[in-house]
Amino acid sequence: MPRSQTKKAKSRSRTSQPLPRQRRSATATGDPKHPRTETFQHLVVVESPAKARTIQRYLGVGYAVQASLGHVKDLPEHELGVDIQNGFQPHYRVLPARQQVLQQLKSLAQQAHNVLLATDPDREGEAIAWHIQQALHLTNPLRIEFNEITESAVKRALQHPRTIEMT
Repeated sequence: MPRSQTKKAKSRSRTSQPLPRQRRSATATGDPKHPRTETFQHLVVVESPAKARTIQRYLGVGYAVQASLGHVKDLPEHELGVDIQNGFQPHYRVLPARQQVLQQLKSLAQQAHNVLLATDPDREGEAIAWHIQQALHLTNPLRIEFNEITESAVKRALQHPRTIEMT
């Protein structure tokens, strides 16, 4: 800056720059016209916050779309996570980093008539959906799948829900 510029002008030039874009909170729906406080009938759980915002725009009122942020359970780190005496049954534990996400999902699930788990359409996505079902104590969640994040694919998936296949 030139020396001739005063302190007042310097401070004005700093504040005239646009503010950095604020991150959306984990509870943001992606649609400012329809905040989380509105009533909804269906809770859709996806893995990524970006997918949640996009899908919320496609579905609109009546749906709350929330991200699980991926895996919510895993085998314990410092002990054998499999019960050898009982047919090698795994012992999954909730990841500490996902406690708050699960609390939020549980609260939303209690408000919803239906819970739709829309994790990725692969075995890992199926496992994540199953872990969410177990962690939230859901009795009959529905699973939907889509291979692309387009309005037509998401709405088509909603017409063909299925159960979780973890046998």
